Amino acid sequence: MHYARLWDGDWLSWLKKLAPESVQRWLYASTLSAYFGLIILLLLWPIYFSPPQAMPIALMLLISLTPLVIFLFGVLHQRPKPLVWVAFFSLLYFIHGVSDAWVAEGVVQWLGLSETLLSCWLFISATWLARQSALSQPTETEE
Repeated sequence: MHYARLWDGDWLSWLKKLAPESVQRWLYASTLSAYFGLIILLLLWPIYFSPPQAMPIALMLLISLTPLVIFLFGVLHQRPKPLVWVAFFSLLYFIHGVSDAWVAEGVVQWLGLSETLLSCWLFISATWLARQSALSQPTETEE
């Protein structure tokens, strides 16, 4: 595909031509998979795989899941701003996953690696879906 033909002056118009509605559905499924995969991992980590000794499990779940659950409604409805915030918060999970994958041993190291991969997947798919959702919403001039 020749990209020079896709350019017509609007800096986002080429993205509309490259990403049809089927790509947006795929991005939505990908974002939800990474989102709920990260939630399930963060639920199982302190309950089943590695219970914390210094704090209650409920407090650990509250601290780790609150940033994701706050934006659940916006993610389910493909709203651009909550998707961007989820992508930003996924970077915190990326940092946590990398530190656990680097420092810990055994099961926790693999859990950290899984958290790192899921947070990267969530970041990429949520930011791209946020852009696609913003492009598909009608502007004031189109209404």
